[in-house]
Amino acid sequence: MKKLFKNHCTASLLTVITGFLVLVAVSVWGMGMYCLTSVTAEYAASRYLAGYGDFASTIAQRCFESRLGKAGSSKYKNLEKSLFWKAVDTGGKAGSFYGARFIVGEGGGFLPRPDKTEVYSASAVFDAEGSLLECSWTDFFYFEYLTEGQWKNREERSGNNARAFFDREKLTEAGKELVSGSAPSIHAAAMRFTGAFDGVSFIPQKIESIDRDEFHDVLHSRGSGSYTVSGITEDHGLQWRSIYEDPDAAASASETVTLYSDWFDVCYDQPSPSFSYKGKEHSGVSSLAAGLGASLVSGIGTEELVFYDGLNLLIPSVNYYLSGNDEAYYTPYYQKTADSEESPRLRFYTVSIVYCSPWRTAMGELCPVYLITFLLAAALVLFVRFLIKRYLDEDRSGQQV
Repeated sequence: MKKLFKNHCTASLLTVITGFLVLVAVSVWGMGMYCLTSVTAEYAASRYLAGYGDFASTIAQRCFESRLGKAGSSKYKNLEKSLFWKAVDTGGKAGSFYGARFIVGEGGGFLPRPDKTEVYSASAVFDAEGSLLECSWTDFFYFEYLTEGQWKNREERSGNNARAFFDREKLTEAGKELVSGSAPSIHAAAMRFTGAFDGVSFIPQKIESIDRDEFHDVLHSRGSGSYTVSGITEDHGLQWRSIYEDPDAAASASETVTLYSDWFDVCYDQPSPSFSYKGKEHSGVSSLAAGLGASLVSGIGTEELVFYDGLNLLIPSVNYYLSGNDEAYYTPYYQKTADSEESPRLRFYTVSIVYCSPWRTAMGELCPVYLITFLLAAALVLFVRFLIKRYLDEDRSGQQV
């Protein structure tokens, strides 16, 4: 009986010691991982700010400065409008924008960061009165088009542009695949639009595409030499696949036309999670862009807009297009003043909202570290438990002798 009592006491003591070891190990591991995650989150936040702190100016530089208002920009139909379409599309794809992606997502730092960033964004262009001109939270294709005659004549470029709004619910499976990536040209070599056209906006009843892989297979088989996309498509009988069908659209239109394009892109809104910005709840970045953007017509410092709270980091930015005294320029710094002949006039401005989570990014980056260190901590607990158990067993054996 005495021996059984001693064995029971030893087992109970070992259980208590094991529980204590687990508690200490988990506490130390948890505190260590919290500190490491906090530091990593600060690194992530600094990378996000470096990549997107002035993203509106990056958009303006890449989409407007080189072409808007330049000589010859009015030669082609809707060219300047297409720059606005491209601007809001670019602003709505901050996560895949290669210039910022290079800074934010890959390489450098003390930890590898492949595909661990998750960014949502919205962008809009407002006029000098603060009224919305264009925004990224509508779905549309924008493209340089060829008429049916130009396509059959195998012309390569027209310089004329159009936009086709669409309902994402009426995309086919092939269409959903085409618009879900960063660029539809990855999946399609050409597109064909059938519907009504008013000279700017196209109301599509049907949209079709030529598969890019099939196109390149034919192109490689024919060898070297000049070609046009229309020529390859027609000569080799490539099949058009349907990506969008809405037969009831433009039913009242007097004429149905067909346009072709091999220079195209898509603005396809990716809704973000909801968040709080300076005490106000927002359903997503588009909601904040619409409300905050209109209020920026009078100008404000960008540093006053950035908001970091809890897990979420909101990075708004703005860029203003001003003209006067025979000069025009883009700037993120603007404060509305009393009108005078000498002061530059605001023409329009671009607003970008980028939503990200440095803490979630850090946790994604540190998943391997969490796992490895947890396993090491568990192994250490088991090892220490083994040593203590052996010591208790030896001590009990000595007492029995």
